[in-house]
Amino acid sequence: MGVLPNKIQRWLLKIGDHIYSWRLGGIYAHHGIYVGDGKVIHFTRAPGPIIFSSRSNRSSSYHPSGEDRVECCSIEEFLSGGDLKLHHYGVNRVLFFFKRGGTCTPISSDPPEKVRQRAFDHLGKDFGGYDLLENNCEDFAIYIKTSLRRKPSKRNFRVPKWGKSNFAWSGQVRGLINWALRFFMTAETIALFVSL
Repeated sequence: MGVLPNKIQRWLLKIGDHIYSWRLGGIYAHHGIYVGDGKVIHFTRAPGPIIFSSRSNRSSSYHPSGEDRVECCSIEEFLSGGDLKLHHYGVNRVLFFFKRGGTCTPISSDPPEKVRQRAFDHLGKDFGGYDLLENNCEDFAIYIKTSLRRKPSKRNFRVPKWGKSNFAWSGQVRGLINWALRFFMTAETIALFVSL
């Protein structure tokens, strides 16, 4: 168990929690807000060539209109067989630097009742068009939790207040680097570096 564990049991969830689940073996995560009664509100992409969403065409939350929008679904649909993780808010900046991107932020969250209301206020609406780099499900969940929203940047990769580098996709890159380090770094390799 780490300093700040992210895996959480369903019975420990509280209304307004920002949750996520890794997809494709940890390459990316899908984020949403737990609103109680086993339901999650999340920003999802319309069907198309690339689907970075929790739903399939057979899902009850499928929308044939072809529009990206904010939806409510069961926690089972949201997880799509993945593990339930909790995104932490108000973490120490040093810890934030070392944690995998998309798992925590140093900014504080609004109170749970405000978070829940903000999520329901956006239900069924567009959140500005899904963009993998600049306006995605993680951006939506952070906005719902904090009311802070990334400003459109016309592809100049402006850093949002919760980012760590000049690239909006730094969380995914850091995730791949962390995975590679965990995979290739063995106890012997670490001992070799420490002994130098």
